[in-house]
Amino acid sequence: MRSLVIIALMVSAMSSLSLAATECNSTFFALPTASVDGELFFVSETSGPAFCRAKGFPKAVMTVLRDTQVELPGRLPGVDIHILDIASMAACDGACDMLLLVECIPHEQHECEWDARYNKGLNNTGRYNKGNMNLGNENFGNYNNGTKNVGNNNRGDNLFCHNLVQGEGACVLEMLRTPQTLRLKSDANPPAPASPPPPPAPVLAPGQFAPPPPSGQLVIDGAYCYDIGDKRSTCQVFLTTVLLLKNIWVTFQEDLRPDMSLKCIPAGLHARCEATLPADYGRGTVTAMGRTLSNQIIWADGAVRINPVPAPQLSA
Repeated sequence: MRSLVIIALMVSAMSSLSLAATECNSTFFALPTASVDGELFFVSETSGPAFCRAKGFPKAVMTVLRDTQVELPGRLPGVDIHILDIASMAACDGACDMLLLVECIPHEQHECEWDARYNKGLNNTGRYNKGNMNLGNENFGNYNNGTKNVGNNNRGDNLFCHNLVQGEGACVLEMLRTPQTLRLKSDANPPAPASPPPPPAPVLAPGQFAPPPPSGQLVIDGAYCYDIGDKRSTCQVFLTTVLLLKNIWVTFQEDLRPDMSLKCIPAGLHARCEATLPADYGRGTVTAMGRTLSNQIIWADGAVRINPVPAPQLSA
């Protein structure tokens, strides 16, 4: 009898483990939106990676509303909202589908796995949910209670919004604008169709500084170098931008040496560029330029003096 009780406990424990989701470190954004100069857009299916990069995540897994042009008016009757392709910074209604949900995956992590009830995310109760803390079935988002809801914190069934309660009103445009809405600015000077693409990096004479940008669109927050021996230094440059950028070039300048340029990839609206250089550059200055998603070049405001700092201490 005792052995039967032990076996029953083991089976129960194994069943509980099989229903539990594996480790999940992703962030789920339901009905992701972007605001361009204040106008609100849904995000296109191909813009999922750019949306996640802007949030500081290197990878994305997308859930899409197929046949958006047909489906969306029925989901949001009377709501005037368009779909944005982030790469071109243009509306793509009729030529693209929108994202219902994007799973943004941290660096060196994998997308979340499905549990035994086909839930993806953390602390879901029910079946076929994507996101976190859903109670019910087939919800896409977070903190929903009911069935087939898309968004966050909905209470009911087949709701397509945020913070809706069944029978207590309909979704309006401003309910889709959330703290997670990606805030973008259109380029002040969009490129002319016939203009050739700009060069990949500036070519500056020694001591020549890049021209200043309009209104501080790219800012060097600080530049630091520390000695690593053998007449070499490791240098780090920290930058902030108000526009999403494809890439950034930083140029190290020293009076007696030719300029040295380094290309780096921003994470959202911030970037850290690191390079190992001859030690002389650690006593010079640094400038920066970036390329926007529409291939405009923006410049940091002049050159910034590099600050020497002690080398980091290695742990034993």
